Amino acid sequence: MKKIVVAVVVAMCSLTANAQYWIGGNVGFSQLEDSGNESFSASNDRPLRLYFGPNVGYNFNDKWALAISLSYSRSETDNNTSYNDAYFGDHSTINSFSVTPYVRYSFAKSGMVSFFVDGGMSFGWGKDDKNSVTEYTDGSKTDQSQVENTNSFSIGLRPGMLINLSDHIALEMSLGFLGYTHEKRKFDRTDYISAHDPSYSNSSVTQTDNGFGFCENGGNVNFGIIWKF
Repeated sequence: MKKIVVAVVVAMCSLTANAQYWIGGNVGFSQLEDSGNESFSASNDRPLRLYFGPNVGYNFNDKWALAISLSYSRSETDNNTSYNDAYFGDHSTINSFSVTPYVRYSFAKSGMVSFFVDGGMSFGWGKDDKNSVTEYTDGSKTDQSQVENTNSFSIGLRPGMLINLSDHIALEMSLGFLGYTHEKRKFDRTDYISAHDPSYSNSSVTQTDNGFGFCENGGNVNFGIIWKF
């Protein structure tokens, strides 16, 4: 029994001898403006996007690490256009959150660059509030309010690499995702028709999507920086 205890202690010490904590993440901000096109007399589509994703990890050794990441994103879009005898305007606000615990395995290193693959699960929540209005020259008007609530889950692998600038600072990049995703969306919509006979209309729709495969589009490219201590 004593030999087993000693063996366990030795194994734990060997794992933690090169242990190293790290914190990091990435932030993003963008705003694009569309000045218009030939079909519409005016356009003011200016999507504003904010992203914040901190993470913290623990390196057991040169190969294995355990980490967790959090993310928050917010997107706002305003679109106002007029075409012939109608005016169209809408405003959309999207807030999204996710929590992702994962294990990292580093499988190769060349100079200051090391390559890894992350395996983990992600739990996400999101809400999209959208308000739209259409006005016609005859005085009629249609208002629409829609709320989309999203719950998501995914499990899979994500490859990436680290560029070690020093013993404490590294740049991080991950690309793509191989695994299973599940997403459930619920749409609650209210329409108000302002004309000679005003009326309300309410509806609720739920959609569920499931998928498995490899995604390598630009939306799955992440850049960040980590500090090791």
